[in-house]
Amino acid sequence: MRKKNRIYLIAVFVAALAFVGGTVFGISISNLGKIETQAKVMGLENSRSSSIAIVAVSANETGALLNLNVEVRPGTGEIYVNTAPLVEADFQYAQWIAVSVAANYLGLPVDDDNVGIKGLDISFSVSSDEPIQLVGGPSAGAAMTVLTIAVLDNKQVKNNVVITGEINDDGSIGKVGGLIAKLEAAEKAGKELFLVPPGQSNVIVYKQVAYKVGPFTKIMLEPVTVNLNEYAENMGWKVKVQEVSTIQEAITLMLE
Repeated sequence: MRKKNRIYLIAVFVAALAFVGGTVFGISISNLGKIETQAKVMGLENSRSSSIAIVAVSANETGALLNLNVEVRPGTGEIYVNTAPLVEADFQYAQWIAVSVAANYLGLPVDDDNVGIKGLDISFSVSSDEPIQLVGGPSAGAAMTVLTIAVLDNKQVKNNVVITGEINDDGSIGKVGGLIAKLEAAEKAGKELFLVPPGQSNVIVYKQVAYKVGPFTKIMLEPVTVNLNEYAENMGWKVKVQEVSTIQEAITLMLE
């Protein structure tokens, strides 16, 4: 019996040692990857840029596809935005959060004012094939973050995926509006996957309902829940909708 107990204790010890060793090894590999990325980024000698499609809602409530470009170059930690077309303050604020989340994700040092990345300047610009007067709203925050990480880490963005969502300081993706219009824009652009914030694959829309009240007809707006995947299927669209909660989930689906 004692011999069996000794064998059991030895087996438990070996298993525990293997678990700890594997965990430490995994952490070391992860840290090594971040160190290599830091070295490549901080040693950047020339500018590097890339672009991503973003969906928006125009003034007449229709969906629109815009092009977001990010350029990274050696500098002093500044974040710039091209103001042609004009962009609203919340759009610019989303850029600061996007850069901060990207820096944290890649383990890069932030600038002294905690806004930019030390030793780098980052520029954002938005363009479109159609005239744009004003770009606003934080819904491009998640896309900004994904693209910033892609440029810094020298990764490619898949061209068949588009995302909408606000980016929060902790890397989580926040809710946005205009999803049906944005879904239509994604379909028209030939996108295969439309990523939305958690809980927003179902949206509430308001439809007019007529009620007869004596000789009169009363028109009321009533809320109706619409599943975006079912909506797309009923419209004969090919685009699929998937929820993502964090920037890590988005990166897994959008970068290669």
